[in-house]
Amino acid sequence: MNCDRDGACTYCGCNCCGDYSPYFANSNKGHDGFLGNSVLGEWCNIGADTNTSNLKNNYAEVRLWSYKTEGFARTGLQFCGLMMGDHSKCGI
Repeated sequence: MNCDRDGACTYCGCNCCGDYSPYFANSNKGHDGFLGNSVLGEWCNIGADTNTSNLKNNYAEVRLWSYKTEGFARTGLQFCGLMMGDHSKCGI
């Protein structure tokens, strides 16, 4: 990922403003808002002033589903943002 001095991503045709989150090809978030600790798939569009939370509301450790064990696995992380699939869109 290539980011300018303001943290704006200029990778694979993306337009994303300073969230330091991976955005895959041609995803866009060109206005105010917060998507920290998030992962956006290809061709996602985020509306102006869209905000997501990256902290669990009970402050517990983040757990993710493991298909290998067919149960939740510990990650050791406290923060985990939005995971948005390809061709998704959201707005306010």
